[in-house]
Amino acid sequence: MAGNISPIDVLSHVPVVCEDNEVPYVFVHSKEELGFAVSTKRPTSCIMIVHGSKSDGNDSEFKEQFDYCKDKVTALNTEFIKSTIG
Repeated sequence: MAGNISPIDVLSHVPVVCEDNEVPYVFVHSKEELGFAVSTKRPTSCIMIVHGSKSDGNDSEFKEQFDYCKDKVTALNTEFIKSTIG
């Protein structure tokens, strides 16, 4: 999710929904940065990466990349929580 969304009410419910469903999430600095990451020229407020299967049934490379990203985001959230509490 982009950290510079205005008004913030547009995305304020998303972290709660993610936490209720045990979905890791992370904020990036800007909607322009997020748009660039998904190969669009448009500023983007939020993206969701979902692991699904390809029609050919061979998605092992995609799953590895998905799991890598999920692990990184989960680790960032864990570090943030530790630094906030302790």
